[in-house]
Amino acid sequence: MLFKKVKIKTDMKKLATAFLIGLAISAAHAAEKSNTPHTLQDTVNHDFKKVVVTGNTIVYFVQSRKEFVTIDEGEPRDISITQTGNNLRISSYKVNPVVVTVYFKNIYRIQASEQSNIRSAGKVNLENLQIMLHDEATGSFKANTNSLYTVTNGQSKLELTGKTLHHISVGSPNVNTKNFIAGTTEQQAQTEIVARWERENEYIR
Repeated sequence: MLFKKVKIKTDMKKLATAFLIGLAISAAHAAEKSNTPHTLQDTVNHDFKKVVVTGNTIVYFVQSRKEFVTIDEGEPRDISITQTGNNLRISSYKVNPVVVTVYFKNIYRIQASEQSNIRSAGKVNLENLQIMLHDEATGSFKANTNSLYTVTNGQSKLELTGKTLHHISVGSPNVNTKNFIAGTTEQQAQTEIVARWERENEYIR
């Protein structure tokens, strides 16, 4: 009788241990699954030149041989990623920001507004680049270009590193260029320069 009781207790301990191990494995698998980036290659038709970011979204930019988008934090249902022609639009309005990485070959404009944040992951090398920030958008970009055009209005802020031959700055003085080298820097009236750029780049849009 005593032997049976001991055996029952031992079996219960084994079952409990197996149950706890199973829970740990399930939790680890769920965590691994949630940390795996969602690649949205089917959403992006490649060859995008302009990226527009809105809402509460953090977007990293990586220069790459292939063009695609990954969702690094958040669920696909929490974010809208659409492409019209070579314009790529990214937005999310969740309380916690969704983190996205855009892998691109060559872009000419990045535009961010509301509470969005744009960042370069590593250095990008481009012939020409336009970075336009509105509302409370923020940005941190490291780039080597021949020409760079930046717009900061509202409460937006931009930090630049790298170098350019010619920098045109428009809007509020919220551009940190402490670690940025420009051959020449020119301050322009916002309405004039935006209208000119829209005309010059109409064929790209």
